[in-house]
Amino acid sequence: MTETRQSADDVLNTLFVAAAGGDRVALGRLYDALASTVYGLAKTILDDADEAKAITQDVFLEVWHTDGIGIEPLNARARIVHLGRSRALQRAGSVRRSMGRVLRTVTAAARRTQDLEEFTGLVQAQRDSIILAYFCGLTHREIELALGLPVRTAATVVHSGLMQLCRDGSALRKC
Repeated sequence: MTETRQSADDVLNTLFVAAAGGDRVALGRLYDALASTVYGLAKTILDDADEAKAITQDVFLEVWHTDGIGIEPLNARARIVHLGRSRALQRAGSVRRSMGRVLRTVTAAARRTQDLEEFTGLVQAQRDSIILAYFCGLTHREIELALGLPVRTAATVVHSGLMQLCRDGSALRKC
């Protein structure tokens, strides 16, 4: 089994060097072998199929645009998966930074309205989550990225905030 894995890795390494040197057939075979791994990792990190597809394409375009001179990948699989992971994490960080700017802008605007007075009984995470969900239209995953919340917790935070607003007798009395 180890020999099979090693020979498969040798094939991928050879395909990587050939693809980087401009061999389209090698790039296609490399893509067929590793695209699902890169896509799956990117989708797990970003929870966005379209972004994961874009990252997968970017990674293989980068391999294609590498000049191929002096490339001796020790492990093409590891190198390509690492590229995909790095791109996905960069994209997630970019989303988080842009969501932070959106949150500050919307919060500042909301403070100028009477509606925010009803939010004073909420903890910061609840207030921010509700603002991002209802004023900005963000998905739960985008809220988690923007606020640095653990995965799959935004829905609970938004729900508990709305329930708190209902209990406090705010404008959401018909909950």
